[in-house]
Amino acid sequence: DSFEGVRCAAIGALAKSSEMVAKHGEAIVRKLEDSFEGVRCAAIGALAKSSEMVAKHGEAIVRKLEDSDRDVRFAALLALARSPETVAKHGEAIVWKLEDSDGDVRRDALGVLAESPEMVAKYGEAIVRKLEDSDEDVRRAALGALAESPETVAKHGEAIVRKLEDSD
Repeated sequence: DSFEGVRCAAIGALAKSSEMVAKHGEAIVRKLEDSFEGVRCAAIGALAKSSEMVAKHGEAIVRKLEDSDRDVRFAALLALARSPETVAKHGEAIVWKLEDSDGDVRRDALGVLAESPEMVAKYGEAIVRKLEDSDEDVRRAALGALAESPETVAKHGEAIVRKLEDSD
């Protein structure tokens, strides 16, 4: 259909049933390349209904981390968080989003990493750098992520202590 609202509604109808999403997953994945960002977000949201679908289509979802639209990048991060195995497999791509121009995307990338103490430990250095981010929410998310890994807290205690003097 040439109307993006109709495509979004079609995805929404399929997303009501995880069985329908699984059955028509390939058609939904094709909509990740739609010219309308709302359709791309709807497709990601439909796939995110199931961790199995996120794992199966992880590569396609990870590519959306580089989408020109911040809402699509945000939706991709939220979807990836549904599948720890996909997060582990694509950790580097998620860490790359710590440098996104949008603070909400940086914050949500930290949230995805925080779901796994192993990922926090693995990417601790990158997370610690976010303690100096210009966005207070990103700094708070970085502290929250670090708190998920006692090993990382011990390793970076001095950087965390410096945040006791944060002016925001």
